Amino acid sequence: MSAHGRELARMVLDGHRQNSAGGVLFEGRDRVLDRTKVLQELRTLGSVLAPHLGDVVGILGDNTPAWGLLDLALLENGCCSLPLPAFFSDRQLAHTLTASGCRLVIAADGDRIAGIAPSASVHARIVVAGESWTVFTIDDAAASPLPPGTAKITFTSGSTGAPKGVCLSATAMLRVARSLATAAQCDAQSRHLCVMPLATLLENIAGIYAPLLHGGTVVVPGAARVGMTGSSGFDAARCLGAIEQTRATSLILVPATLRALMHASFPGDPRLRRLRFVAVGGAPVTPDAVEAARSAGWPLHVGYGLSECCSVLCLGTPSADRRGSVGRALPHVRLRVAADGGIEAAGSTFLGYLGEPPCTDEWVATGDLGTIDDDGYVFVHGRRKHVFVTAFGRNVNPEWIEATLQESASIAQAVAFGEGMHRCRAVLVPAAGCDADDVAAAVARANAQLPDYARVGDWMLADTPFTPANGCWTASGKPIRHAIAARHTDFLSANDAERSSAHPPAMEYTPR
Repeated sequence: MSAHGRELARMVLDGHRQNSAGGVLFEGRDRVLDRTKVLQELRTLGSVLAPHLGDVVGILGDNTPAWGLLDLALLENGCCSLPLPAFFSDRQLAHTLTASGCRLVIAADGDRIAGIAPSASVHARIVVAGESWTVFTIDDAAASPLPPGTAKITFTSGSTGAPKGVCLSATAMLRVARSLATAAQCDAQSRHLCVMPLATLLENIAGIYAPLLHGGTVVVPGAARVGMTGSSGFDAARCLGAIEQTRATSLILVPATLRALMHASFPGDPRLRRLRFVAVGGAPVTPDAVEAARSAGWPLHVGYGLSECCSVLCLGTPSADRRGSVGRALPHVRLRVAADGGIEAAGSTFLGYLGEPPCTDEWVATGDLGTIDDDGYVFVHGRRKHVFVTAFGRNVNPEWIEATLQESASIAQAVAFGEGMHRCRAVLVPAAGCDADDVAAAVARANAQLPDYARVGDWMLADTPFTPANGCWTASGKPIRHAIAARHTDFLSANDAERSSAHPPAMEYTPR
């Protein structure tokens, strides 16, 4: 584990040294770190981390230069990096620490760690890139056997309250970072603005390792400055201001943040003039939405991947793009479609899940249905387990319906259901300032684009937005369906048999 982690850190730092024009690795709200300062910081952190060779060490903090430094320092000192998402509930964080056997936590929010880990004791207080951080030891941590070569454990919010730990090697992370740096055309002039939390694997690899490898600068002014609150609160106007003020050339978005930014900007918006590459992923986005964004001046490209394959598998690029696809496989990736239509991937597979036997198969079943055309473009048709069969025997993927609904500025979140139903039903969260009439109009517009068997017949407004905190939404912007269904059982279980027909009746709306 130690040698491979050190190799990744060295490759990132050496790549930046060889390719950088100005020598700046990290730029925060009020601090710029060039190569000299970064090496000084890493030496200081090395004295703290050296006794913890092979230990799992957690990082809990905001998107700042210190977070990036700590992650590199853990790799360089042979520790296993454990990014801790601040948007996890206390219960999820406690599970993450226990399941991983975490022995050391470095936190900007020390009070939170003290509250969720009763056996945690303050080991030291340190200053990283001008910020105060607290180092905790977890006194009763029980070592959890890790697959050999584990350099990072990423916990995804997934579909339950107990996140699953995905063990990754440094070799796999380096492969992905190199491919992404090339695909996104990173260079010494790149200024990547981190919008997503660095504790998410995608932003960690694509937002730190990839740009640094080619000499770029990672811009990390903090979540508040880019308009992020937790994992789902978002102020688009503030983010647009940050894009302009930081002179960002690239960023990573999920469909929800993309929609908000589009509604808050306008075609030819001068705040976007320096952007060269904007990636969107994490949840489905319709081809029409992609084209609308590009027409408005967003250099948008769709990506696809999963944590078990070290994040990104496919990415559209300016020279390789096809309507409706998620681009072609990255150079290190091999893809195939199984007989049942499932996409399988190889090239950067994970080492295994925490607490389970190591993964020995080079091919990973992604759980997604899809096709690959003769030119290598990949088309994802949705999650296999999400497909429902209506009472009329139609197979429907709810993500298709949801993406169409969420094209509207009036609908912030949409979750569709239809297993065994005569007509599809949806639970909707209106956008800020919109009411039931606005949503009704949006549903009607979406239905006009859908075939009759996939149209929304009944819908209701949720009492509250879906968030990771309430267990209904993942950080990457995906619904946790069983949790949402459990909150709305009366609506979803209502008998519509007496209203069935070959031609569903007019749309009905159920008030809150």
